[in-house]
Amino acid sequence: MDPAPATLNPRLSEAQALALFQASEMGKMAAGANTTTTLRFGLFSGNGPNPTLPDHHLTGSHPIGPLPAWIVLVDGIEMMPSGPGSVAGSPVVTRLPAKGYALAVISDSDGSALTGLDAVGGASAATTGIQ
Repeated sequence: MDPAPATLNPRLSEAQALALFQASEMGKMAAGANTTTTLRFGLFSGNGPNPTLPDHHLTGSHPIGPLPAWIVLVDGIEMMPSGPGSVAGSPVVTRLPAKGYALAVISDSDGSALTGLDAVGGASAATTGIQ
């Protein structure tokens, strides 16, 4: 995400963008008690999804942008850490939830997802530089 020029105003208000995110599947996955959600408006450039053709062949991702968009940061989500299972015969290791954060980018035109939900465990949002 790049900062938007001062001449570009968002179509959605921050509250509207937040409501659209929270109503989406990504928003439901990132919802939780004691989380903090931060949104920033800017210009997104990246790769668009891999659409399918009528014959069900994938076309490959394609460059998109810069598009007016909102980056959404949800801090304080609880995640189960990943890792190998217990070795046969050894005691079962109890895994405790870890705090983490999730990032997503949604379109300013309609709130649709421009990226998937990227969740990172064992870190706080301070590591993203978004505040």
